[in-house]
Amino acid sequence: MMSDEWGESENEWHSLLPLRKVPTAPGVIGFVNVPLNTGDVRAFKKEMGRLLDDPFGVADRLDEFLGSSIYTYEDLMAILRSLFNKEEREMIKQAGIRDWDRCNPQGTPGDQKWPSSSPSWNAQIEDGRRNMIDLRNIIIQGIREAVPRGQNISKAFNECQGKEESPTEWIERLRRSLQIYSGTDPNSPVGEVLLKTQFGAKSWEDIRRKLEKIDDWQDKSLQELLREAQKVYMRREDENQKLQAKVLVAAVKEFQRQEQASASEERVMMVGAKVDPFRVPVIENVEIESENKVCLGNLLLVEEADYNLLGRDMIITLEISIIVKSSDLVVKMFKLTEKDEADINPEVWHSKGKVGRLEIDPIHIALENPEDPIRVKQYPIPLEGRKGLKQVIDDLLKRGTLEPCMSPHNTPILAVRKADGSYRLVQDLRAVNARSRTRFPVVANPYTLLNRLTPEDVWYSVTDLKDAFWTCPLDEKSRDYFAFQWEDPDTNRKQQLRWTVLPQGFVESSNLFGQALEHLLTQFTTKEGTKLLQYV
Repeated sequence: MMSDEWGESENEWHSLLPLRKVPTAPGVIGFVNVPLNTGDVRAFKKEMGRLLDDPFGVADRLDEFLGSSIYTYEDLMAILRSLFNKEEREMIKQAGIRDWDRCNPQGTPGDQKWPSSSPSWNAQIEDGRRNMIDLRNIIIQGIREAVPRGQNISKAFNECQGKEESPTEWIERLRRSLQIYSGTDPNSPVGEVLLKTQFGAKSWEDIRRKLEKIDDWQDKSLQELLREAQKVYMRREDENQKLQAKVLVAAVKEFQRQEQASASEERVMMVGAKVDPFRVPVIENVEIESENKVCLGNLLLVEEADYNLLGRDMIITLEISIIVKSSDLVVKMFKLTEKDEADINPEVWHSKGKVGRLEIDPIHIALENPEDPIRVKQYPIPLEGRKGLKQVIDDLLKRGTLEPCMSPHNTPILAVRKADGSYRLVQDLRAVNARSRTRFPVVANPYTLLNRLTPEDVWYSVTDLKDAFWTCPLDEKSRDYFAFQWEDPDTNRKQQLRWTVLPQGFVESSNLFGQALEHLLTQFTTKEGTKLLQYV
């Protein structure tokens, strides 16, 4: 009956109790229900978007919101009941079952995978958990397929690239519009032609002018056009960077009168409260006096400033606390004493070029159909991006975080430019994540954690673990799953590299690290009156 499936009242909240993996006896792991804050679901509904307007976006956002937890039949029905109306739920169910039957013609029928009443699946056995995971996947796919795709090409292409929108974000938005409004597969030959035409015609003016100058640009591949557009976009970013000060703003008139402090003839461009860029002189050998003299190096002199200005990184370097008290700003500096430093194990500090390792057995990664290699072609990376990644990759090779290999698997990498002009190595592991057999995440509920604190707890400290995932070693076989192709910009030599540790971007990295850390912390004894809260 429909009332069994959706509940008698659509406004009636079901207690959300996703499953968490916990030890139930020595050597025995079981699953228990842990309350989920229903207020988060209500808040998510405001950000989710409308199903009829963006079914793919709604599906992706809901999938991300659910995370890697395992939800029971009752949980999923309650979530659907709170997010969608009755007609939308029926559309999602019919589309999800239809897609399941199409993809699994020899498997369990879709109406058994999504029954009309509670099937009482047992979370303590593998089959029960598998049914819960399958139902969640059917729901997500049902959301994607719930809205019939029309044939409205004009609506699909009724938008232009934003000035600050990167070419990759722009092409992805075009792909989604084509899927939603035209019913055309963007990866088909027809879809690629439509995308290419719209990409060239509706790009931002500087990119459009560049593409129009290319001979026979209509005959170029979409990747070639995207590469040219990316060059224009990155050059625009470089020009913006030149307008920003290369030195931290932290200067005052009084510094000019300091002994040994003098303004140089050099002037640098900066942007501040004036909004428009302007040039200021550099002051050299500036010192700030507290209990000890702290040399801050070269600063900027802003003659119009009436007060001392300290930049954020300088505040952090000096360990300054700024407190508002009775309309005044009170500045406090807390220094570690020699006794404090003696009590701290020197091994806890991060040092450049050094990566710690957890004393755990190498982690094994389980993939579905491991005999079938994961092969995704490497994206084109501009020469500037490869040069930016070279130092990063060379350092990781020296540390042993990366190593050369010959793997049947391959997934692409990206060179992501950071605000300071350097590059971050990012690997697109979506294909690996899709094949991963995820473990149930043991993630503490932040609300439950904070309830452990009492009014008597007045001092707090946060330990930030540097490159945490890289402290977890991978076993030999699992390393091949995370291989990628690297072309050295100096020698143009191509080779495969792989991670020897848990990589960033892998769906299980956070969960696996959290479990390993929690196991190690069971051997740690806190001092009396101290509470240790772990949240990964």
